[in-house]
Amino acid sequence: MALYEPMGPGIMDKIAYGAIVYSGRTGGYGYSFSHPDLNTAEQVARQHCGDSAAQCVRGRNSYLALAKSANGAYGLAGHESSQKAEREALANCVKFGGTSPTVVLLIHTWRGLAYDHVQTPPSGTNPANPPSQPRRRRGFFDPRRIFSRWMP
Repeated sequence: MALYEPMGPGIMDKIAYGAIVYSGRTGGYGYSFSHPDLNTAEQVARQHCGDSAAQCVRGRNSYLALAKSANGAYGLAGHESSQKAEREALANCVKFGGTSPTVVLLIHTWRGLAYDHVQTPPSGTNPANPPSQPRRRRGFFDPRRIFSRWMP
């Protein structure tokens, strides 16, 4: 189990925890975001995964990523930058024997899901027809951008 927690003043006004859980044995996964503490975030993700022995990455106000390879290897990572979280997840996948891995899941612990493109979705946890290519959101909704005139 890994935890990524960025440090420094003014990271974000809201503190939110999230987790990604992945089972290499079953291929099941789960994720959660916007929870008040780490234990709740991990517990919710494990409920969606269905495997209590699955690997987990947890974080606070950070990006969490899951990378998979066709040969079954996978990697999990977290970072305050989405690109670095993706690169670390890919590197972890290769480190554990993955060949040509791809990032299939990216979340932000406060802002939510960036994209979800798991190749073999477990029943009941993903849409029945996932898109053929990962769909990446261009930007996350940030209420401070809309209400900036009224907020300090």
